[in-house]
Amino acid sequence: MQLQRKIFKFLEEWSSNPDKKSLIVSGCRQIGKTKCILDFCKRKYKKVIYIDFISEPEYIAVFNGNLTTKEILRKLNLMNNDFTYDENTIVFFDEIQNCPNAIISLKYFTIDKINTVCSGSLLGTSYNCVSSFPVGYVELHKMHSLDFEEFLLNYGIKKEIINEVKKCYESQTKVDDIIHKKFIELIKLYVCVGGMPEAVNMYLETKDLNSVFKVQKNIVDGYIADIAKYADNAEKNKARILYESLPKQLAKEYKKFQYKLIEKNGNSRKYLSSLQWIKDANLVQICYNLTALQKPLKGFCTDETFKVYYGDIGLLCCCLGNKIQSNILLGDLQIFKGAIYENLFADFLIKKDISLYYYTKNSGVSEIDFVCENNEGIILFEVKSENGKSKSLKYEGEKNKIKQLIKITTSNLGKNGSILSLPWYMCMFIK
Repeated sequence: MQLQRKIFKFLEEWSSNPDKKSLIVSGCRQIGKTKCILDFCKRKYKKVIYIDFISEPEYIAVFNGNLTTKEILRKLNLMNNDFTYDENTIVFFDEIQNCPNAIISLKYFTIDKINTVCSGSLLGTSYNCVSSFPVGYVELHKMHSLDFEEFLLNYGIKKEIINEVKKCYESQTKVDDIIHKKFIELIKLYVCVGGMPEAVNMYLETKDLNSVFKVQKNIVDGYIADIAKYADNAEKNKARILYESLPKQLAKEYKKFQYKLIEKNGNSRKYLSSLQWIKDANLVQICYNLTALQKPLKGFCTDETFKVYYGDIGLLCCCLGNKIQSNILLGDLQIFKGAIYENLFADFLIKKDISLYYYTKNSGVSEIDFVCENNEGIILFEVKSENGKSKSLKYEGEKNKIKQLIKITTSNLGKNGSILSLPWYMCMFIK
């Protein structure tokens, strides 16, 4: 089934630009990069020159030596006489991280105005292999699994309904009770299914969460296999057990990442490089602690204290076990609700490419779950699985004179003094 994806609009805008640069679409494996790009290319162009450097490693030799466009296209045509280029053709280099010289050659593809798009799953782990990255000649675009809005559209929710909810968000008015109830149920379903395309398709086709869980488990197992295959020898085992420790990290009440949960004597000296590898592979995102609630936030974060979240909420749900799905749909989350709902909000921010920060002091006595910034200033967020008090949010807001205080909850939109309560589904509109 062809899913509706936002990437198609982006690719259309990119391809219509007469001064476009070569495009690299990055992101973790199995989020649909290859399928989406190929589907777009076949609709937009008469011909696609497609090379996958993993399944067709023989093409890597083409990029040894002279990297001019003329020479590369000549060699490609020698290897496959169907690889002839004209203005109605697009070149698609898939898994380009496996051919560092192909990344370098993109400078000349851009200069010669060759329509060129690339995808890479482990680019973050491979940049150090590129002797001269073509800065200024390449456009980078990060792709994610389906976000909640994409999930709704593929589930069958009409765009008009989503726009109606968006107007309520913008005017800070309550959503119709019927729509509110439906969207809260859909948020729970999104937690179970997540946004991995294969998992979404499986649910749409079968409506069976057990089948969805099996798909998610295969994806997680695939990521662990990727670590064993692609990580440096010194990192393979460490990166694997670190990745497998994440459910334990998120399940505890105070979710600061602790190396001792990986192993008894675990420390940053041993595991920091492994954590960086799985982050660069886009398997997780790091949420850094702030030392002060001041702009720019990046200038006040500390590298030593942080949380780690899955890039897709469905994969966390899977790693917590298939029994958790029924508990989520029934609203019974006594054990893991903190882990799930914090990672759910992180899922919203990650898929908007918003940096993750939180604020805590006195070992979590006063803690703000997430902190963001926009043109109006700093925003403090507190996430709740249910409605509840927000002492830290109110206290830190007043103390630091921050006006944008938002509590995310299952209740309808409302205002209590300086705190705006937003229902979970409205997180898709946060900028």
